[in-house]
Amino acid sequence: MALRRCHKLNTTGTREQEVCGLRWDWYVPIPEHKTGIFLIPGERVKNREERVVVLNRVAQSVVESQRGVHDDYVFTYRGNPIKKMNSTSWKRVRRLVGLSGVRIHDLKHTYGRRLRAAGVPLETRKVFAWTSQWRHHVALLNAGVGGTHRGIKPRL
Repeated sequence: MALRRCHKLNTTGTREQEVCGLRWDWYVPIPEHKTGIFLIPGERVKNREERVVVLNRVAQSVVESQRGVHDDYVFTYRGNPIKKMNSTSWKRVRRLVGLSGVRIHDLKHTYGRRLRAAGVPLETRKVFAWTSQWRHHVALLNAGVGGTHRGIKPRL
């Protein structure tokens, strides 16, 4: 159950290990917007910079559903933090819906494409997606270079 919720939180543009290792003491409520953010310390982030994860409505509801399950970690299984999302159940569900080529990391790119489709400026998307390679990815997609990624053609 926690793993399914963990996948939904991945719609925030976070990496797999950032989601799996989320700690309650990193959560900062923003009551005036009925949501919150996570401030992930740099040592837990690929680029070693502190990361701000803004929770959308879906992510906020997932986080709230986990409140009280564990004192330290947001996502656990049998009292221990979830180690990975790319599990047997994830692979089985992908096969069932015909998306066996979709990786956990692809959800991060989906997040970036949704921001682009919503008209969010490139500089803002780079901040939200926290990737130094964002401009490179967008340039390749705009140029039509690369075609498919693991069998999935990007839709822009």
